[in-house]
Amino acid sequence: MTTESSSRTDPAARAVRYAPVAAVMAAVIASFLSAGTAIYVSVNQANRADQHASSQAIRTDRQEAYTEFLAAMFGTLNELGGLQGALQTHKPAGAIGDQIQGYRRQAVEFFARAGILSMVGSDDVVNAVNDIIAPYEDFAPELLAFITRYLAIEAPGASDAAGWERDSTAMAGRIADLLKAQEASYTVLITEGREDLAR
Repeated sequence: MTTESSSRTDPAARAVRYAPVAAVMAAVIASFLSAGTAIYVSVNQANRADQHASSQAIRTDRQEAYTEFLAAMFGTLNELGGLQGALQTHKPAGAIGDQIQGYRRQAVEFFARAGILSMVGSDDVVNAVNDIIAPYEDFAPELLAFITRYLAIEAPGASDAAGWERDSTAMAGRIADLLKAQEASYTVLITEGREDLAR
């Protein structure tokens, strides 16, 4: 038997012969495993970074929605306060009309911001927003009736001084009730908003 055939049949000889090959394969496999692990860690870290960035972006968007809603809300309250003061001091109809126009423009912004906050806020925040805007929805037809009677073109009450005095005073009181109703709803929104932004 030749030396070559002997090495083919001798287990010890085969082990010695193939040891370098095994070492190379082990090294290759190890390198693949290391590369795979590195890629996994890198991708995982990137995913976490993306998720964190997305989470931060969403949180920032939600904070902006709160900020814009509150700004619109306080702007509306300011306009209502001006209208209430004008009614209480019996300003001329033209001045009252200007105040109402300012309130209505601000109210459009307010309701738009309420809708946006309702889309990004929690269910509890949506409920708080609904509680805030509900009194305005109830107030709107009353204000429209007042405008129609006294301030519209060819208003039937344009020359009714006694009616104007009575109804403008009543409208001022109605606005005072609306403003007071906002206090409790605002407190609830702040509480729910803190919890929502902490998520």
